[in-house]
Amino acid sequence: MANFIPPGLITIDGDYEINTRPGREHLLTLKGTWDSATVTMTAYNDATGAYSSVEGGAWTADAEERFIAPSGNIRLAMTNDGASTSLAVTIIQIVP
Repeated sequence: MANFIPPGLITIDGDYEINTRPGREHLLTLKGTWDSATVTMTAYNDATGAYSSVEGGAWTADAEERFIAPSGNIRLAMTNDGASTSLAVTIIQIVP
């Protein structure tokens, strides 16, 4: 598992932890060459001390997703990377 500070590239299978602002709206963008990869987002659950799935949090193609951060940490997990997988990842807090 790696701490990841967007913007940046993910190119290999693994878990990437990203700090967020709990209760605030964020914009996640995933763009690039997928080559059969899947990216799944989970969020740290303060009550259980474990990461839990996020509804609608799995992608296999370019995406722009707005979400309210349920905690201060989310995790992006990439699986099934291909030889040419290279995804640009950006997460920004949306300020009202």
